[in-house]
Amino acid sequence: MTAVDTSASIPLVSASLVAALESAVADIRTRHPEIPAVVVILGAGSTGNAAAGLTFGHFATLRWHHGDASDTARLPAVFIGGEGLARGPLIGPADD
Repeated sequence: MTAVDTSASIPLVSASLVAALESAVADIRTRHPEIPAVVVILGAGSTGNAAAGLTFGHFATLRWHHGDASDTARLPAVFIGGEGLARGPLIGPADD
């Protein structure tokens, strides 16, 4: 088993990554109001099984349960696999 360093010397980046992704979604929605608001989820894109490959991300309609478990409390979710972030941007700046 690998030891995990929980000291304060390791920079915490999760919150800033999720905030940047949420900001990107907000910018996209400004230009494309037909795109729904989503819950952004950042996690591991690998399962530890090399044969299974990586999941760089996906969109899931009504996947996130907000509050109670009723259908009215469900929100769409965008999952971003952290490993995919190392690939860099897939598209360039849009021409206005």
